Amino acid sequence: MVVLEKGEKPVRSDLAHPFVTLARRALEEAFGERPVLYPNMAGSGPMHPFLHHLKAPAVGLGVGYPGSRVHSPNEHIRIRDFERGVRAILRLLELFFLGR
Repeated sequence: MVVLEKGEKPVRSDLAHPFVTLARRALEEAFGERPVLYPNMAGSGPMHPFLHHLKAPAVGLGVGYPGSRVHSPNEHIRIRDFERGVRAILRLLELFFLGR
């Protein structure tokens, strides 16, 4: 028997929301290609309060590549992917706060 003791409520962001559009643009500029968007992901963290109480979309920006071996003992990230991820977050902040 499995007993669920704790968990997070599921959420799904609207992929047409303007903030999601900004995130898409920032990722595309940083990585040079269109990102793949998923409306919800397993293990996405405590995003329910943002969507439910604040009515704000939740966007998780991840970087990596198929060989990064996510959650394995030898999980890793390439330096260039890390640097592009930093550029994407910086660009998203510019777009959001400065509108440029």
